[in-house]
Amino acid sequence: MDTYTIVGRKIDQGKTRYLHSDGSIDQNPNKNGATGTALTVEFIGKKIIELSQNAHLERGSPEYLKVTEQLRNALVVKGPFNHDPNDPKLEELLDDVTVELNYDERTPLDKNVRTLVIPAKDTLAYRETYFKEKDQIPGYEPPLTYELDRLMMRLYFNRLIKELVTEFTGTDGQPLSQADQNKMAEDVDKKLGSYDELLADAEDETELSMVRILASPVAAFHRAIGIYITEMCD
Repeated sequence: MDTYTIVGRKIDQGKTRYLHSDGSIDQNPNKNGATGTALTVEFIGKKIIELSQNAHLERGSPEYLKVTEQLRNALVVKGPFNHDPNDPKLEELLDDVTVELNYDERTPLDKNVRTLVIPAKDTLAYRETYFKEKDQIPGYEPPLTYELDRLMMRLYFNRLIKELVTEFTGTDGQPLSQADQNKMAEDVDKKLGSYDELLADAEDETELSMVRILASPVAAFHRAIGIYITEMCD
């Protein structure tokens, strides 16, 4: 298997490993009556922030080895699309993964040299090709933040709609009935899924950019890669 990716694990991918209070790591969520910490992509983010706030760990020290092992267990190896997630080769690959920590240095005279880690060949290209070849419709295999963007937009507008429809009045000047309010909210909610209409209504480059992100899985994928690779480069 030549094509695979190594990323932070999500809880719904199964085989999640847990860090227990005694320092042990296994796939059992509970130990000695206490729930362990799920080693997921969220754990990686939290640990990276924690590491950035403390003294640098000496490479090879017991603490360094402990932390890198925790981070390694928060990763998952993913094969090509439609590859069997239970393929034992994936676990074998994960067992051979090594995690290293590189600390960024900064001084008042720093010229801000940023080190961007370029993934192995085809790590991202094959995924980009996948999105290009699929129908450009929302809702499938969302790349990173794509589905979250879409859901948050709907959540925001749904709340706004519910507030506004109570202020509308009918032709007789009276407040709309609850049934009419519900119907109006439903109609507007359906339009939120029409990205062609959103695109047509966009008035400037900022709006066009946001609509492209919401409407195009490829654009959302590019945005997400840019965010994750530069987020800590302040």
